[in-house]
Amino acid sequence: MSRLQRTILGLAVLSSASCISFHGPNGIRRELVETTGARLDQESGLSVGRMGLALARCFTDDDEVPLAGVRRVEMGVYSVESGHAGHLPDPPRLAGWETVVELHEDDDDTFVLVQQDERRIRGMLVIVAEHDEWTVVRLRGRLDHLLEDAMRLGFDRAERGHLAEPAIAEYRASHPGTEGEGSSD
Repeated sequence: MSRLQRTILGLAVLSSASCISFHGPNGIRRELVETTGARLDQESGLSVGRMGLALARCFTDDDEVPLAGVRRVEMGVYSVESGHAGHLPDPPRLAGWETVVELHEDDDDTFVLVQQDERRIRGMLVIVAEHDEWTVVRLRGRLDHLLEDAMRLGFDRAERGHLAEPAIAEYRASHPGTEGEGSSD
């Protein structure tokens, strides 16, 4: 069976078993509409919970797609209407979320926000706002390791791999309780 056939079969099984649904992070969409004034009409969406992610782990290697600790993934693609420019010059102010990455390029604005308590990151939100389309991805679970993996990858890509572990150590020192945390959830 080809990889495409396995993927299609997997999606069919997941959707029929209620492990996956075809809507995005609607609560976040509502907050974005309220805080930005944009009209966001959903073009596509996907939500995958614990059972769906458990089945997805059967089809992928954690090195390719790090799913350890992730309990839920929600993704939505929205068209932007009502004369809103589409770009977000400032990070959206969403209750309970803190902006950790802000990137502005010619064609889009990207923000990474986290939801955390004093011990760990439990939610991560990525918003890519283009002129006529916004993509929103929300992850839930125990996500500290994802931030650490992203730091390692970023330093490696910048050919500064030797700086990754000191940066991670600084992050852990500023967030007690994250060092040595298992990422299974």
